[in-house]
Amino acid sequence: MEKSAQPSARSQTAEPEEIFFLLIEGFTHLALSASVEVLRVANMLSGRELYRWALMADGGASQLSSNGLETRVHSDLINLRAGKELYIVSGLTVEARGSRALTNYLRVQKRHGVEIGALCSAAYILAEAGVLAGKTCAVHWEYHPLFRERFPDVELTQEAFFARARPYTASGGTAGAELMLELISRAHGTSFARQVADQLVLPAVRAEGDVQRMPNHIRYGTRNRILLQTLDY
Repeated sequence: MEKSAQPSARSQTAEPEEIFFLLIEGFTHLALSASVEVLRVANMLSGRELYRWALMADGGASQLSSNGLETRVHSDLINLRAGKELYIVSGLTVEARGSRALTNYLRVQKRHGVEIGALCSAAYILAEAGVLAGKTCAVHWEYHPLFRERFPDVELTQEAFFARARPYTASGGTAGAELMLELISRAHGTSFARQVADQLVLPAVRAEGDVQRMPNHIRYGTRNRILLQTLDY
């Protein structure tokens, strides 16, 4: 029987890492739940609290996801301390979900040293706030054409998630889980991260650099019907 992996000795004595998730109306529930479940299982397998998480939303009561489920949150938008992790989670029609208040909030957090990231389509919100200027990001493939048009100063990657430089971004769905597993691997070891993935029955976890799957008309930037049929063949 394979011996259970454990976090490193350093991580056994460190304070829990706090991660905040800011939910935008219409957010993709899978992107949130997949990310949080990875953190929960890491705590369970380690036998101690490696991670703490909290949910935020404008208004501080609850937020409606794209599948119609209403998720209660812990707080309204609050100012975080330098070094804290804040991930924005959004979904469909993200381009209509921004606001001046949200943009100002993100800019203030960035100035205070908060590490801001994005799940699913939320890189769009970061780009609107100017957080992604001159940066590389992963965003759901549906938003690639709009991104190229609206934010030419942002470099898009086809990868499922991007964590080689800040801000960390994930393209959506289970990519949030894969991003969290990558961060667990860095902090607590590859063996422990693999054990977390096994507990969640994730046998094929994409590593950093693996691309998200996307339709050929997005991947190759063409609407030519004959060419697309040829590529599909």
